[in-house]
Amino acid sequence: MKNLLFWMAGGALPALVVAVVLAIVLVRKERAKCAALKQELAKAEHLIRKKSDAENRYRNRIHSLLKDLRDSRTEAENARAGYLYMLRNGYRRMGTLYEMRQFAGTMKESGAVLCQRVDDYLKEINGDPDGFKTLVKSLDESLGGAVSDLKEDIPDLGEEDIRLFCYLVVGFDAPLISSLMGIDNMNTVYSRRNRLQGKIKRLHADKARRYLALVA
Repeated sequence: MKNLLFWMAGGALPALVVAVVLAIVLVRKERAKCAALKQELAKAEHLIRKKSDAENRYRNRIHSLLKDLRDSRTEAENARAGYLYMLRNGYRRMGTLYEMRQFAGTMKESGAVLCQRVDDYLKEINGDPDGFKTLVKSLDESLGGAVSDLKEDIPDLGEEDIRLFCYLVVGFDAPLISSLMGIDNMNTVYSRRNRLQGKIKRLHADKARRYLALVA
C-alpha cells in the first residue's frame, strides 16, 4: 500500500511541476500582453490629447481670425459710412445750387448769366448725358463699382431708374429728385423708389444688402 501511494505521488509530482510551469508561463504572457495593451492605451491617450490640443489651437485661431475679420469689416463699414456722409454733403450743396439756379431763372439778364454758370457746374446731376456719366463714374470709383454692378444684376433697369438710384445714393430728398427728374407729383418719386427697392430686394441677400445700404 505504501509503495502504491509513493508511486502515485512520484508520478503526480512531475505533472504538477509541469502544470505550475505552464501556469507561470501563461501568467507572464498575460502580463506581457497587459503591459503592451497599457502602452498602446498610453499612446492612444497621448494622441487623443495631442489631437484635442491641436483642435483647441485651431479653434482659437479660427475665433481670432473671425474676430479680426469682423473688426476689419466694421472698420471698412465705418470708413464707407464716413465717406458716404461727406459725399452726400457735397452733393447736397450741389442740390442747393440747383435750387438757386431754378430761382435765378426767374430773374432777368443777371439771372440768365448765373443760370448758365450754375448749369455748367451741375451737369453731373441735372440730366445732361455726359455730365451724368461723370456722376456714375465717380460713384463707381468711390463705391466699388456699385452703379455698374446694379445695372448688371438688374438688366431691366432703365436710365431713369439708374438716375434715381444715384440720386438716392448721394442723399437727395424727394422734392429735389422730383425737380431734377421733372416729376410733378412727389408721390411718383416715392412710388419709383419703392419699386426700385423691390427689385433690389429680389436679388441674393448679400447683393440686396449692399445696394439697400447705399440708398437707406
